Amino acid sequence: MLIHNIFLDFHSEREQNEDIVLRSRLEGLFGESIEILSKIVEDQECFISKTIDTRNYYTHYSVKKRFKAASGLELDALTNTLRLLLNFHLLVACQISKDKSKELMLANYLFDYVKQLVDENKLWKITN
Repeated sequence: MLIHNIFLDFHSEREQNEDIVLRSRLEGLFGESIEILSKIVEDQECFISKTIDTRNYYTHYSVKKRFKAASGLELDALTNTLRLLLNFHLLVACQISKDKSKELMLANYLFDYVKQLVDENKLWKITN
């Protein structure tokens, strides 16, 4: 039983550390592409938390994590928003200027689809 508890404590601590690393990486990527993604995601903190919760659920398949994870239309919007984030950074990594990359992203049909999906379902909005 003691070994089991030590393992659970280690796993829980490791998972929390991985969440911190993922959170800081997502915040960094968002910061570099805020001009584009702010048109889709109002509440960056909510989006990042939902991304982490969804990753944790699909990685660990815990029933209690399922309720925090994105599903349905929100999962579609989350996945495609992350795809846009990746696409932007791939364009920049290919030495396409940030301005040209932004222009290409805004002209992409996926951008319009995701924006409409997020707006219609009021996802990741700042509430007062």
